[in-house]
Amino acid sequence: MLFLLPAACFLLPSIRDLSSLEMRHEARYSRPMAFVCAQCDREEKQCDCERFCVLCQGWDNVRLCSDGQYYCLSCREACDLVAQG
Repeated sequence: MLFLLPAACFLLPSIRDLSSLEMRHEARYSRPMAFVCAQCDREEKQCDCERFCVLCQGWDNVRLCSDGQYYCLSCREACDLVAQG
Protein backbone atom coordinates (compact mmCIF):
# COMPACT_ATOMS: atom_id res chain seq x y z
CA MET A 1 0.00 0.00 0.00
CA LEU A 2 1.42 3.37 -1.02
CA PHE A 3 0.76 6.50 1.00
CA LEU A 4 1.22 9.84 -0.65
CA LEU A 5 2.16 12.74 1.59
CA PRO A 6 1.29 16.32 0.72
CA ALA A 7 4.19 18.29 -0.73
CA ALA A 8 4.16 20.62 2.28
CA CYS A 9 5.21 17.74 4.56
CA PHE A 10 8.63 17.65 2.92
CA LEU A 11 9.17 21.31 3.73
CA LEU A 12 8.76 20.81 7.48
CA PRO A 13 12.00 20.56 9.46
CA SER A 14 12.89 17.28 11.10
CA ILE A 15 12.73 16.78 14.87
CA ARG A 16 16.52 17.15 15.02
CA ASP A 17 16.30 20.52 13.27
CA LEU A 18 13.61 21.74 15.66
CA SER A 19 15.72 21.10 18.75
CA SER A 20 18.62 23.09 17.30
CA LEU A 21 16.23 25.92 16.42
CA GLU A 22 14.99 26.04 20.02
CA MET A 23 18.54 26.25 21.35
CA ARG A 24 19.42 29.07 18.94
CA HIS A 25 16.22 30.93 19.90
CA GLU A 26 17.03 30.66 23.62
CA ALA A 27 20.59 31.85 23.13
CA ARG A 28 19.52 34.78 21.00
CA TYR A 29 16.74 35.98 23.29
CA SER A 30 18.03 34.93 26.70
CA ARG A 31 18.59 38.52 27.87
CA PRO A 32 15.64 40.89 27.87
CA MET A 33 15.60 43.45 25.10
CA ALA A 34 15.64 47.05 26.31
CA PHE A 35 13.06 49.40 24.83
CA VAL A 36 14.63 52.46 23.21
CA CYS A 37 13.10 55.84 22.46
CA ALA A 38 12.17 56.35 18.81
CA GLN A 39 13.57 59.91 18.85
CA CYS A 40 16.93 59.60 20.62
CA ASP A 41 17.60 55.81 20.49
CA ARG A 42 18.27 55.68 24.25
CA GLU A 43 16.74 53.55 26.97
CA GLU A 44 14.04 55.10 29.15
CA LYS A 45 16.48 55.83 32.00
CA GLN A 46 18.85 57.81 29.78
CA CYS A 47 16.21 59.47 27.56
CA ASP A 48 16.05 63.26 27.87
CA CYS A 49 13.13 63.70 25.46
CA GLU A 50 9.90 65.40 26.50
CA ARG A 51 7.69 62.59 27.76
CA PHE A 52 4.01 62.66 26.90
CA CYS A 53 1.50 60.12 25.66
CA VAL A 54 1.50 60.02 21.86
CA LEU A 55 -2.21 59.15 21.79
CA CYS A 56 -3.84 61.53 24.28
CA GLN A 57 -0.92 63.94 24.89
CA GLY A 58 -1.24 63.27 28.64
CA TRP A 59 1.68 63.73 31.05
CA ASP A 60 0.62 61.45 33.93
CA ASN A 61 2.29 58.02 34.39
CA VAL A 62 3.91 58.02 30.93
CA ARG A 63 6.21 55.07 30.11
CA LEU A 64 8.20 53.90 27.11
CA CYS A 65 6.77 50.89 25.25
CA SER A 66 8.22 48.40 22.76
CA ASP A 67 7.46 50.58 19.70
CA GLY A 68 9.68 53.37 21.06
CA GLN A 69 6.80 55.70 21.91
CA TYR A 70 5.59 56.94 25.28
CA TYR A 71 2.06 56.08 26.48
CA CYS A 72 0.10 56.88 29.64
CA LEU A 73 -1.33 54.09 31.77
CA SER A 74 -4.91 54.37 30.48
CA CYS A 75 -3.79 54.32 26.82
CA ARG A 76 -1.45 51.38 27.51
CA GLU A 77 -4.30 49.44 29.06
CA ALA A 78 -6.73 50.31 26.26
CA CYS A 79 -4.23 49.30 23.54
CA ASP A 80 -2.75 46.27 25.39
CA LEU A 81 0.73 47.80 25.44
CA VAL A 82 3.33 46.85 28.03
CA ALA A 83 6.00 49.10 29.45
CA GLN A 84 9.35 47.56 30.20
CA GLY A 85 9.78 45.93 33.61
